[in-house]
Amino acid sequence: MEDAGPQETVPAESAPAAMLAPTAALSGEPLAGSVQDPQSRAENSESALERYGLRVGDLHFLAGRHAARETLDPPPVYPLPHTPAWLKGLANVRGNIVPVIDLAVAAGTNHVSALKPYLVVFGQTEESMALLVDGLPKVLTLEAAERLASPPAVASELQEFVTAAYDHEGLVWLELDFARLFEAFSRRLARAS
Repeated sequence: MEDAGPQETVPAESAPAAMLAPTAALSGEPLAGSVQDPQSRAENSESALERYGLRVGDLHFLAGRHAARETLDPPPVYPLPHTPAWLKGLANVRGNIVPVIDLAVAAGTNHVSALKPYLVVFGQTEESMALLVDGLPKVLTLEAAERLASPPAVASELQEFVTAAYDHEGLVWLELDFARLFEAFSRRLARAS
């Protein structure tokens, strides 16, 4: 074997992080803090919460980070006669018939016409419901210190489902219990039919 001569040493603090073996990367073991991205570190912080931010008109809502199944361009929505105004209708989402809820109507606000509408789908198969939102949802990292002592008043259709509120980047974000909200909307629809 031939000697390559003297090798340059790299100080430890500037050395690149060691690469993970493929089996280690797939094992699901937590990564060392120095390898994690800032978002993962924030999620592991006791005071930080990661939520999915949804805009509907002049209101901003929060959902659990993994509560929504997918976000997509709205497919055609077919209205149903004799249903509440907040039920836009039904849409075919990947072969499933999904009720589309317009929270802007339920909250008494108007959609932001300058923002492209999207459909955010929650739940699986026959349990799915979709919300019409303004603009793409985004992932937010909220600090516990941003939580408001009491949530502001919103439309009576939604007030009981607001579980918390946060003042984040100059906007008030309302955390909704979407599971309870969808159950209540389902019960109202069942009574109406």
